[in-house]
Amino acid sequence: MCQVLVVDDNEDIRETMRDFLEEEGYHVVTAKNGADALSRLEQLEAGKLPCLMLVDLLMPVMDGVELIRRLRESARFAPVPVIAISAASTVDPPPGTRLLPKPVGPTVILEEVRNACGAP
Repeated sequence: MCQVLVVDDNEDIRETMRDFLEEEGYHVVTAKNGADALSRLEQLEAGKLPCLMLVDLLMPVMDGVELIRRLRESARFAPVPVIAISAASTVDPPPGTRLLPKPVGPTVILEEVRNACGAP
């Protein structure tokens, strides 16, 4: 089953994305910040990495920019596609990272997930 990791400090956003994507047939794991996301990724077995990560850029503890930088430096996690999501127009995602502006509708999210992961 395709797994999507949603990383956002806003619990309502995490839960809304999780509920919507699970209704569409995807397995969703959530994390409240970059450090939480790294911890969850490290607990996964080899070959069980998410097919996509949706990452907010502005979060406490570890922001999305730092998370994406660390993912790209890791041989294990670098292959996982990442889409940044942010309402802040002053924060640029790392080079090569697709950015979706908040608010982003469910149709756009579903299209991005299907493009990265295929049908559930």
